[in-house]
Amino acid sequence: SRLGGEAGGSQAGVAVLAPTVVGLTAPPGRRSHILEPGRVVAAHVHWGVRGGFVAISVYLRDGEGLQGENLSSVWRIVEYLHELNSRGYDWIVGGDWNMACADLDKASWVQRVKGSMLKPNSTTCRKTLPGTNTDYHIISKGMMLQMGPGAEVDEAATAWPHRPVR
Repeated sequence: SRLGGEAGGSQAGVAVLAPTVVGLTAPPGRRSHILEPGRVVAAHVHWGVRGGFVAISVYLRDGEGLQGENLSSVWRIVEYLHELNSRGYDWIVGGDWNMACADLDKASWVQRVKGSMLKPNSTTCRKTLPGTNTDYHIISKGMMLQMGPGAEVDEAATAWPHRPVR
């Protein structure tokens, strides 16, 4: 679904689909799934790997790059990923970062949180031509063993402007 966003824009969400019943609880160390209202949510997913994993959905501000409020959001995510690592939890962070992978990781924070980027195989956002790659995942090293070599864009999807990434 689409909701009215700041200044008349739109906001959207990320879905995680599984072929079976999956238990979700508040993320470790938090009482609520909301890490930043309207921007970052998390859940402890009790499925897939022993002890489960933490799924984090991100929607950063468009046109801001890695500064201002986006930088603050990323900093909160980095702090929480360090906490998850210290507690031994695997994690995956995915969503609309509204910037290219290289721009998001200018300070090499992904490596510092012991993560890897799963970059999409083609453009994910068709808002402008020829398209951009702003939707992708960052996963913990432990999750890398469970995942394939990269992210795949659903080329047949008719969703606009973003295509699903799996």
